[in-house]
Amino acid sequence: MMKRLVIPILITAMLLTQTACPSKQSMLSWSEKAVSGLTKALPMLENAGVNGAKIREAVQIGNQLVAAFKANDNESALGLTSTFITAFEGIVTDTERVSNPATRTTILVVLSIVDLAIRYIADELAEDVPRMSPGLRGAPGVAKLARYREKKKWRCRNASSGRFEKMDFCRQNPASSVVETY
Repeated sequence: MMKRLVIPILITAMLLTQTACPSKQSMLSWSEKAVSGLTKALPMLENAGVNGAKIREAVQIGNQLVAAFKANDNESALGLTSTFITAFEGIVTDTERVSNPATRTTILVVLSIVDLAIRYIADELAEDVPRMSPGLRGAPGVAKLARYREKKKWRCRNASSGRFEKMDFCRQNPASSVVETY
């Protein structure tokens, strides 16, 4: 009788643990995608006249974030994600000042993968906050993640028709489309 109860309980506990804890591999993968997106955008931004120092700094923060996920250190990752968001928002602000609309759209399309990566990481870390040390629950980094999670997602709009399109449309037609970042 006891064996019948123990095995289902163990299987249930394993399944709950796997779904309750954020996947280290997926957060690692998304943080690597964020760094890759910034690295791809760097030469485009520099060609558009934007200072590359902010981007290089964000790439360094992103590399530290990757290292934190490799070490399975979600508490450090929380602070690094908050810092990465601040750096990324500064890059987006600089990108929105690029005078050529086609160049600006092309760069924002490349940066959209970074936005998606940050959203995924923020969602996963926000679910993990209750399991972290109590001192982190009210930390500024947690509030930063919450604010970023509430922001609207980036969208591609066809400048001619005003219709929303998939991001591929903006990538293929930068002269006749706009990426809305909010």
